[in-house]
Amino acid sequence: GNPVAWFRFNERLSSGLVVDSAENAAPHDGSLIGPVVNTGTSGFIDGAATFGGASGVLSDKIVDLGTVEAGYTVEAVVRNDPDSGSANRAIAAQQDLSGTGRLILAVDDTGVVNSNLGGGVRKNGDKTVAAKSWSHLILVVDALNTELRWYLDGVFAGTSKDGKNPDGTAFDPTTLFESSQGAWTIGVHKTLVANFWKGDIDELAVYDKLLDDPNADSDLSDSLVASHRDAWWGETSGLLESSLSVPAVDPGGSTDLNLRVGPDVTSVSIDHGVGAVAIVNGRAVTSLKPSTTTTYTITLTGSGGTTTKTVTVTVNGTPVDTPLQVTATSISGGNFIITFRGAASSTYAVKGSPTLDAFADSYGTVTTDATGAATVSIAIDATKKRQFFRLEGPQ
Repeated sequence: GNPVAWFRFNERLSSGLVVDSAENAAPHDGSLIGPVVNTGTSGFIDGAATFGGASGVLSDKIVDLGTVEAGYTVEAVVRNDPDSGSANRAIAAQQDLSGTGRLILAVDDTGVVNSNLGGGVRKNGDKTVAAKSWSHLILVVDALNTELRWYLDGVFAGTSKDGKNPDGTAFDPTTLFESSQGAWTIGVHKTLVANFWKGDIDELAVYDKLLDDPNADSDLSDSLVASHRDAWWGETSGLLESSLSVPAVDPGGSTDLNLRVGPDVTSVSIDHGVGAVAIVNGRAVTSLKPSTTTTYTITLTGSGGTTTKTVTVTVNGTPVDTPLQVTATSISGGNFIITFRGAASSTYAVKGSPTLDAFADSYGTVTTDATGAATVSIAIDATKKRQFFRLEGPQ
């Protein structure tokens, strides 16, 4: 359905005006608050707005719960750039005027999605937004059922109806939502001096209706929520997110690697024996269980070509599995010199072969220093027409 307000953030850099692109008789254009909101920056579909954590956008009254019987929906594509701590960063809020304004949709620095629309009750979603990664986020404010529902990347992400937050705190789910005729803000609290967003916001849309069916199954396969997410996802490309459920494990433990990719990526594979990972609806998830601290190389292949990314899983109490890399070769004084980097303070075997079939000739060992650097010198044998060399290890 058509939104009542739609901010695409395609304006020229620091234009001072944020245009409402919805088909309205009276557009809800916004103005910039503070010096560091840059519109027209790089987004997936076109332009986006980059918020530096000290400013926002002030519009006018877009939707008031006192005038929309069923409720409303807020949709946005966001990329959060969190600081340390748990600052509650606003995506959309409403100021006080003939009622009490509220923080409508926010994400804190730990990725928790939350809203506060009545009685001082803050309700958190059940799923978290990945840091420094684009995500599609929807909040449905169901006024008839006094319920908030969140959707992250087209998937149900929580409801206020259960009366509980993921951290175990409880609240009264029957608390009525409070209406207000105040102006809406983007990227900043209703006071204009707190809860500043840090990161990017794009395609923020407000609907004076519900985009989901409160009686539908939570997978929402036939809802507008899923179709809106698919429309956004269809414009993305490459690797959207790479995260570990935990970055460090104890010996024998495992962690889940979560990947989100655009529709142009057709295959994902990982080295160290992991192999191909299935892509389902833009997500690829696999369990990693290294015996020692290991750096995995992720290879993504698709219409845009092949790209790689590395991720390191730390096994507590084990050394880092540093990739072996030859940095230089030269000939000096009748010796063949190999300079390389590998694991720190580790021993490597130097092997040779005239054919590349089998490296059976031993040239001893060499040990790297505390930084992982080492140089090996091999005397050139004039009786051998050719000789190939290989480093093996660490031993």
